[in-house]
Amino acid sequence: MNWPFVVGGGFDAEAASIHYENGAGATGKAYTKQVNAYDVLGRPTSTSLVLPSDDPLVTSEAIAATTTYETTYRLDGTVNTAKEPAAGGLAAETLTHRYNSAGLPSELSGASGYLLAADYTALGQVAQLQLGTSSASGTKRVFLTNTYEKGTGRLTEAAVDDQTRGPVQDLTYSYDQAGNVTAVTDSAIVGTGTDNQCFAYDAYRRLTEAWTPKTADCSTSGRTKANLGGPAPYWTSYTYTASGQRKTEKRNTGTPVTRTYCYDTARPHALTATTTTGTCTGLTEQYRYDDTGNAEHRVKSVESTATQTLDWNAEGKLTRLTDDEAATATSYLYDADGELLIRRDNATDGETVLYLGATEVHLKTGKKWANRYYSVAGATVALRTNESGVEKLSFLASDHHGTSSIAISGDSNQTLSKRYSTPFGASRGGATGVWPDDKAFLGMSTDTETGLTHIGAREYDPSAGQFISVDPLLQLDLHQTLNGYSYGMQNPATFSDPDGRRIACGPGHDVPCPKNDSNGDGVVNPGKSNTNVPPPSPITWKDEGNSKTDLDDDGLVNLLPGVYVPAEWSGTGKFIEHFYSHLESLTIYGIDFYAEHQDVAYVLSDINKALLNACDATGCPSKKELFYNWAGSNVIAGMSEGGVGGRASTGTGSRGNRGTSEGCKCFLAGIDVLMADGDTRDIEDIEVGDEVLAADGDTVVVMGNSPFIQHARTYNLTVEGLHTYYVLAGDSPVLVHNASCAAGGLPNMNGKTLDEARAELEGKGFTLHSESESGYIRYRHEDGSEVYIRPDGEVMMLAPKTRPSSGQGKSFHPRLDPRGNVTQHHDPKVEMVRR
Repeated sequence: MNWPFVVGGGFDAEAASIHYENGAGATGKAYTKQVNAYDVLGRPTSTSLVLPSDDPLVTSEAIAATTTYETTYRLDGTVNTAKEPAAGGLAAETLTHRYNSAGLPSELSGASGYLLAADYTALGQVAQLQLGTSSASGTKRVFLTNTYEKGTGRLTEAAVDDQTRGPVQDLTYSYDQAGNVTAVTDSAIVGTGTDNQCFAYDAYRRLTEAWTPKTADCSTSGRTKANLGGPAPYWTSYTYTASGQRKTEKRNTGTPVTRTYCYDTARPHALTATTTTGTCTGLTEQYRYDDTGNAEHRVKSVESTATQTLDWNAEGKLTRLTDDEAATATSYLYDADGELLIRRDNATDGETVLYLGATEVHLKTGKKWANRYYSVAGATVALRTNESGVEKLSFLASDHHGTSSIAISGDSNQTLSKRYSTPFGASRGGATGVWPDDKAFLGMSTDTETGLTHIGAREYDPSAGQFISVDPLLQLDLHQTLNGYSYGMQNPATFSDPDGRRIACGPGHDVPCPKNDSNGDGVVNPGKSNTNVPPPSPITWKDEGNSKTDLDDDGLVNLLPGVYVPAEWSGTGKFIEHFYSHLESLTIYGIDFYAEHQDVAYVLSDINKALLNACDATGCPSKKELFYNWAGSNVIAGMSEGGVGGRASTGTGSRGNRGTSEGCKCFLAGIDVLMADGDTRDIEDIEVGDEVLAADGDTVVVMGNSPFIQHARTYNLTVEGLHTYYVLAGDSPVLVHNASCAAGGLPNMNGKTLDEARAELEGKGFTLHSESESGYIRYRHEDGSEVYIRPDGEVMMLAPKTRPSSGQGKSFHPRLDPRGNVTQHHDPKVEMVRR
């Protein structure tokens, strides 16, 4: 596998990721995902998938050897247009996304309409989606309507209505005080009566009973065979081992059958066999595992005797599954990032599937077709397929975990397909119509030949209710996940695991996300701590002392750190009023919440939305696009400075912080700097007038070079306009953009008298802020740095305010040690002022 990178435009960018099949480099077939172009903000605008010319998908003409995607973005980072390539007989299609004033999706269109309108609650939850091919009169629509519980925000009702029958699904959710789903009732008119599902749990929140009574009464007295009813009746009981694995499963419909799950005491988490005899003694192993915990041998389902042999790669991915009886095999090919790219069944009538994101290409016994999915507001709402030889559009609706249960054709007939499943994802009968694709549990691909459902990082067996390999993510705080194979903490009605790594978290889910899990997949973003996010602070940036109307020497109004607007553009202040009004109404928690948790993408997005709305409301100069681009650059500069108001270049002349503290960068001596001529030089050898390679590939001239000598020798490299540089890590140039430090270096307070300390501070640009009668003295620098002298002589030196990486509280001043490094404490032995 290879991940070539390119350097340019101020960032290092991935150029391609390559997976080699059956060998490496020239000896293997290369499957390449490449980025053809980035925009100025580092977002890919053109990407391609390149397949070997002799791949059966290419030779069958199901898809071209090279397929290219194109994407454009709005200033706030949301997608504007996305072009899907022609594949499997479906034509190329450009999707256009539209958003409301809060930045939430409002429309989606392409070859036809998909999302025609959308409404949201005050908290940004989807209230209703209107699906249809056109807004023209007479065109039938599908309505997805949600209702939420006040206080908790939990989903209480999800209704689906078309304009042919009326309500085709009306799911009502009930919860206990712990947040477990205790009932799901579908009272829609379609089917053979109301579908009432009831759920009971043990003290560990594990599902112990799931049944469908005739009425919505979930009392224990009604849990009898005679009282079962609805279009797809079932009743299943579960017990568990001490380690949290399923011990027994009893199906109470028809002739009751109890299946016992067996485990090896030396390996108590891995299933070895199942039996209906009631004892595991003397059973032949049906499941065997490698040392990593991946199943090497298994039966197709708990009710089957057909055996399978499985092969895994070094990354824990299933690469081949062989049907031992039929002597056929299904192979799995992954891209360089570990995502499933191609699934091939080598049987005579076997199917090959190429996963291209929103589009899937299918090839089976010479027949080729494609499925294209359309997603908006966190849900897959439509499917276009030509499997029958004729293109067909269906609108989709799912349950609270994303398992599609409704499909309605997009034509005037509004043909309905409806299906039912158990909490662990198995079908329970009672289906209406023919389902249009192979998606089932959680909306994931199900392979009927292998009996497995592909769920993100792992393969799932719905018949056993567990994965066939160990969870790659260990979560010590969620005890019911520690056995490694179970699904959804044995509570699938309440929890879901849509990526195979951990429980879905965040808004709309019962589990809070770890700190810095911005995408809700439950996985902490690299380099950030795994702590709970505290409630948002009501403090706003303008409460932190950022004036709305302060003018600097260049006649610019400072709206936020890094965001400056020419005074003549702000008019009579209406622009600024609209900007702050929109800024504070954009997010549930407020923009400061995201800034405090270092979610720069959210901050950038919300600031630019506010700029756009303010411009639209008050009118901006004719060169509005120039203003937008400039504002966006300023935001990035401000955010990367940790909230210190550094300004970026406008493109019409340098507006950098010439020689000011806001542009200061501190490096250790010996750091190699990449010069404009390609040579390298130690930073302490850089002289005024030298040309240095800047982030955008241009050259900049060094304006000053000031050594600061404390316990370690560091140098400040000041250039005109730009303050990011390439330094060498070994042989690799690395873009560096350090935090700011006070102009002239840190004050040396060690061993000084109080008068000497005052002189030192004032000489470094600090001014007296306050002095209490009890002897506390506080100095401040114009860049936001602060120094406290306590009555006992202890000194605290604080950097400008920033957003905490720990996520605890609002913005704060990081403490500095005498070397200028951020620390969690000060060292009174080093810095003392003699009174």
